[in-house]
Amino acid sequence: MMRTCALFAFFSSAVGQTVIARYDSSDHVVNYDVKGNTAYLADASGGLLVIDIGGVPASPVLSLLGSYTASHTMDVLVEGTVAYTIGEDCVLSKIDVATPASPSLIGVSAFDAAYSGGVSLAKIPGSNFVFGCVGKAVRVFDVSGAVPIVSSTESLPVFCLQIRAQAMRLHVLAQDKNYRVYNIGPSSALTLHGTVNYGAVGVGFDISQAA
Repeated sequence: MMRTCALFAFFSSAVGQTVIARYDSSDHVVNYDVKGNTAYLADASGGLLVIDIGGVPASPVLSLLGSYTASHTMDVLVEGTVAYTIGEDCVLSKIDVATPASPSLIGVSAFDAAYSGGVSLAKIPGSNFVFGCVGKAVRVFDVSGAVPIVSSTESLPVFCLQIRAQAMRLHVLAQDKNYRVYNIGPSSALTLHGTVNYGAVGVGFDISQAA
């Protein structure tokens, strides 16, 4: 049975948002990345789904171009013709998506299950390193070769929830309601720049406070 919580495309109007296209996946879309007319979906047990969104908004039909089931996929990040996926089964996959209809595995790295599964990915464009939010740690993977290699690990006191990379800084959200900012150094080594506690609920704040 197909679940109906998948990919939605919206447009804004005076009366709110209206669904103009959708794709129903086999599981549930946890995260996604969009490059041009192609959407890459992390569909949990459905793996990586590659969706054609070029017809939106003229057509409400979103078609599946290809898929690759590498793991229980929780996040996807695409750069050029390569997709990186991370899964709850402690696997980082490097996938060739040059031909969207037939994604193919380049290499896979199984990391220490003691850190639990991976839930979020980040990357500085053009670099050879991918950052993974992995249990109670941020792991740095060297992806310059076919097989990703764990380069270093930054331990956290609680579970990592989400990471983002921007301007040689890594931004980390964790279960202790602390927002951590790390400097990204040579070979993507991480040093803590600062921390801000965002309280009982998520709120907006000036990230320059993390000092």
